[in-house]
Amino acid sequence: QYDARSRDVVWLTVTSTAPSHAGYMDGGGAQRFRNRYDAKPTSILLDPDGRMGRQYDVEVTPEIFIIDPTGILVYMGGMDDKATTSVADVDGATDYVGNALDDTLAGRPVSRPITRAYGCPIVY
Repeated sequence: QYDARSRDVVWLTVTSTAPSHAGYMDGGGAQRFRNRYDAKPTSILLDPDGRMGRQYDVEVTPEIFIIDPTGILVYMGGMDDKATTSVADVDGATDYVGNALDDTLAGRPVSRPITRAYGCPIVY
């Protein structure tokens, strides 16, 4: 998020968990999440009925979607190629999102537009 925001990318974090399930956030919860993790999205969008998540066919979180300045979806998938939450694994990971942003901002087609997303299942 830091890198993307420094390059004038709009980063929207969407939370699509239903109110009756663990992980649900209202506006105050979203702000606490942002503060706790020092998250830097442009905005956090609340999607408690799952409408946006379902439109993009999201099954796990996180799943990243990059939409170019013309409104075309140019990337969908995971952050990287390491299906782990260990910070130690990040050093050797292929940064799918960073690479897709590099391609998009340079006006090139994204070299790997679809990758496997991994994470916790979303309960709509």
